[in-house]
Amino acid sequence: MNEPYGQYPPPRILRLIYHLPNFIKLFWRLLREPKVPTYKKALPIIAGLICFAYIVFPFDVLPDPYAVVGQLDDLTVVLILMVPSIWLFVRICPKELVKEHSQQISGRNS
Repeated sequence: MNEPYGQYPPPRILRLIYHLPNFIKLFWRLLREPKVPTYKKALPIIAGLICFAYIVFPFDVLPDPYAVVGQLDDLTVVLILMVPSIWLFVRICPKELVKEHSQQISGRNS
């Protein structure tokens, strides 16, 4: 049996959590890959700078004095900006590089 999950596949969220560490490694490798054009790398970098500015500067959607809610809006902004930009960055990278790095991460060198 070559299935990574066993006989029954887990719910989608569990599969996402299972693959998240490899996806983060793939993103990091592609971001450092010299063959990926700089203009494509700009997407997650600009999103990261916007998130950083939102967290550091004193303007907020919900003010921070409101116990936990003030910090949750910071987390929400980070998730709304960073997750799609990272996903899109991986999608717009050259397919052969994505495949090469994915195989290296998973331990297959085919």
